[in-house]
Amino acid sequence: MRYEERSPHPALAAYVECTWTLTASAAEAARDRVLPDGCAELIVNRRDAFVRHSGATRDVQPRVLVAGQIRGALELEPTGAIDLVGVRFRSAGAGRFVDLPQHELTERTPALDDVAPGFARALTTAAASDDHGAFERVLVERLRDTAPRTSAARASLALATAASERLVAVDGGLSIDALAAELGVGTRRLERAFRHWVGLTPKELASTLRFHRAFGLVDAARPRALAEIALSAGYHDQAHFSREFRRFAGESATRLLERAAEWTRYLRRARRGVGFVQDGTR
Repeated sequence: MRYEERSPHPALAAYVECTWTLTASAAEAARDRVLPDGCAELIVNRRDAFVRHSGATRDVQPRVLVAGQIRGALELEPTGAIDLVGVRFRSAGAGRFVDLPQHELTERTPALDDVAPGFARALTTAAASDDHGAFERVLVERLRDTAPRTSAARASLALATAASERLVAVDGGLSIDALAAELGVGTRRLERAFRHWVGLTPKELASTLRFHRAFGLVDAARPRALAEIALSAGYHDQAHFSREFRRFAGESATRLLERAAEWTRYLRRARRGVGFVQDGTR
């Protein structure tokens, strides 16, 4: 099993966190849980299909898809060999490549053919060539083609980008009122920009980032009490942390400490959509 990330081309860096590839034999692949991380992705599947499990829903994933924001845990199950090429966006970046209000993609993984067929064809061709430069050139060209055309759209994107990056920088540890005040806008304007460009509300993104901060405080070698983790991560109390954990992870917070080594490996290695990879350990 092999997973690699690459820093984006400088022209993409404001909107793309990284590009990545994942390959594995059918024997190495396994069903695994995927948790919210505040990012959307584009994924090109060059081999066997994946099945997405969310609650009682079971869907076969498209070959070339947009993975919108998620608010809770889901599971992905490979059906055979794995060969993926992906783009992980910054929190407000996906809308520059998938020209739709991002809230329309939240909790969804539509085929890119359905929302941007020309872009999907170009990405598929570039991915099939196994030429990373060609793949990035398709992204750079798409970025040029989808530049916001009005001053209002440009201002909305700039606001969503600045606000989401600020939340990322503080692991969600800033109230939405304080964030809006820092940026000199009202909360309603901030929420509208987030709805369009991020696909989550500012509060939802902050909660997601705080949740991941809690993972960073779990150390299998030096166990800590849940209450201590909760307060250090910015939760009001242990009960608040427990509710949020169950909402995002789909299980109780108590099990976090029981399986600390597993969760800290997840933090270091996991990326949404490929949570079972990186170096082949589990």
